[in-house]
Amino acid sequence: MTPGTPPALAQTPSAAPPPTPPQVVERGANHSVWQRTVYETKPDGTVVPKIHKFTELATGLNYKKTVVGKVRRSKLTLSRRRSCKPWVL
Repeated sequence: MTPGTPPALAQTPSAAPPPTPPQVVERGANHSVWQRTVYETKPDGTVVPKIHKFTELATGLNYKKTVVGKVRRSKLTLSRRRSCKPWVL
């Protein structure tokens, strides 16, 4: 605290909160945008949020189930039909 600064206005150094877990903030048919926030403490003691984003790209990454529905993450599903017979060479 500097001389002449009222105690109520003085900034006390505080510990920065833990970073937030990554979460999807935007989805499209072929992309997802992930975001997390990391908090940094400046030399004067103030805590500043820093937003980190990255874009995940893949063909068919997400799908829209209905016209007005939410975009959902695609799942890899493999199934074998009972009528399929193995090939013999």
